[in-house]
Amino acid sequence: MRNTYRPDIDGLRAIAVLAVIAFHAVPNALPGGFIGVDIFFVISGYLISRNILLAVGAEQFSFADFYLRRARRILPALYFTVLATFAVGVALFSPEALRSLAKETTSAVLSISNVEYWRESRQYFAAASDQLGLLHVWSLSAEEQFYLVWPALLLVTQRKLGTHRIPLAVGAIGALSLLTAIITHAIDPSAAFFLPQCRIFEFCLGVAVLFAERRFEPRAADALFGVGSLAVLILLWLPPGAKPLQPGALLVPCGGAALIILSGAQSRLAAALSAWPLRSIGLISYSLYLCHWPTLFFYRQFQSGPMGSIEIAGLFGLMFVIATSMYMWVEQLFRRRRPSNVRFVASCCIVGLSIVGTALMAYKQQGWPARLSPEQLARKQLEQFGMAPCKTVSGDGCLFGATGMARAVEILGDSLVNQYVGALDPILKRLNRAGYAPPSFGCLMLEGLTSSSENKTRDCAGLREGTLDRLASEMTPIIIGQAWTGYAPLRLPDGSLVSTQDEMNGAFETAIERTMARLGGHSRRFLLIGEQVPLACPINGASYERSMLMGKMRPECPETTLAQVRERTASINAMLQRVRDRHLNNVTLLRPEDYLCGETCINRENDVSLYYDDEHFSVAGSRFVGRRAEPLILDFIGTTGD
Repeated sequence: MRNTYRPDIDGLRAIAVLAVIAFHAVPNALPGGFIGVDIFFVISGYLISRNILLAVGAEQFSFADFYLRRARRILPALYFTVLATFAVGVALFSPEALRSLAKETTSAVLSISNVEYWRESRQYFAAASDQLGLLHVWSLSAEEQFYLVWPALLLVTQRKLGTHRIPLAVGAIGALSLLTAIITHAIDPSAAFFLPQCRIFEFCLGVAVLFAERRFEPRAADALFGVGSLAVLILLWLPPGAKPLQPGALLVPCGGAALIILSGAQSRLAAALSAWPLRSIGLISYSLYLCHWPTLFFYRQFQSGPMGSIEIAGLFGLMFVIATSMYMWVEQLFRRRRPSNVRFVASCCIVGLSIVGTALMAYKQQGWPARLSPEQLARKQLEQFGMAPCKTVSGDGCLFGATGMARAVEILGDSLVNQYVGALDPILKRLNRAGYAPPSFGCLMLEGLTSSSENKTRDCAGLREGTLDRLASEMTPIIIGQAWTGYAPLRLPDGSLVSTQDEMNGAFETAIERTMARLGGHSRRFLLIGEQVPLACPINGASYERSMLMGKMRPECPETTLAQVRERTASINAMLQRVRDRHLNNVTLLRPEDYLCGETCINRENDVSLYYDDEHFSVAGSRFVGRRAEPLILDFIGTTGD
């Protein structure tokens, strides 16, 4: 075990970072490029453990020295990237987008990005990856969390069990981590992706190389290198859409990277990795990794459609310019000048706390909306998701209308009924009454039905039962709605599954009747929300909100005809009508198409989109339906509005 420079490892770093960039820039060009991050973990396990064990063996190891070295290597470039990304967000982003970026900024500086992204991935309206400006920093957070425990583990093992027992301890830790990852992946794949305990086995493979190093015959070294390269390349060139995120599958590229490191110093085939082009990219790989995602992220906020080859080449060139500059003027600056430990630590604390403080201020102050013009602010408010008028959206749910007054209505269902908060809010304020919706995004809230997704079933079951029990103890009118076509297959009370639309309609009809009976039957008023009128083109409201300061608008979608809409909505609405016909005295049916459609169904009013995305109403759309359906809503609530 020697602490010598390995140019082939820099070459392997180059392969890893180029694979990640290619995957993020053009996913279908290198579908397995995401394994570059896993290769980085193997490299880190090898190099970091080598440095620790050599220092321990020479009786020169110091925790303070170890963490100072890691901080000098990681923090300057990380802080620069985070600060630059946040600054661009301040200049360009809408308040909601800046608020989201501010939260990412705080998590990145505190090295908890992976945990925060895991927590948020469990939310129904979780941001897509292309809406997260610092998403790539999750891997650095996981690595920094590894650094917190790994030196102590190696040191305790060496002192208590002896150096010769370290491989056994590392093997046991790696096996436990792999088992944890496999079990976690079956329950929560996002946790297996983001959380460090599910990644430690990758670091352990790098550590294992240290204890397998020996002098190989050239042919043996070449064979090891060839097998390792093949293991990596096989998964780099996966078919589009095939992502081996299962931990067992990740053993293949990680094991391949370990074999490349094991043989690279001796293999004749490894000369390509040590060649100047790859070695040079490897030297700037950290800065290149840091800058590549924000570069792609900001460009995608302000361009439409897929990128062409010239755009991709230009972005790659820009990334290399930024990375080279960061390497020379940020990374190397702290290596050349090497300020004293006290000055360095003080500087990191001041800079880190300043970034976190500024980001928290932006978050607490709602993304600094004063940056928008009155016209932009008005449009932003109208084009948010229809539930935006809520006074609180959290584990406690959503209050709307005159929130301090008695409740006139309760909402029961998922986001396809929660979107009507925008319609109900102004009506209830005029009536001086309140409304409430539970935090039930993505949940089936009808008696006896569950989603076929086990994770969602576990998350929603307690909320559903608690909500139904609470509602059964009162007589407030209830609005019921679901994404009627969004839960196939449905799980019935006897555990069987139904998947055709006719079967699901029958299951919904039975479940609605059972739910109404549990909640008061004929003694209570119910409003059923019919099938949603879909938008004719795919849009993502969050992505347009992000770039509002640049004037990027939602595209104008073609209007669909009423006949086209009814081809989709007829069977659902007929099922709901049957329920209505059996309960004429206390059940009302609201069909969105009756208020959006004449011969055609509109999706804009006064150049404002009525849709937040291709399925949900915006505040403007919810209010549009609410204005037109106001007599029906007032009659359902039980007042004329006088």
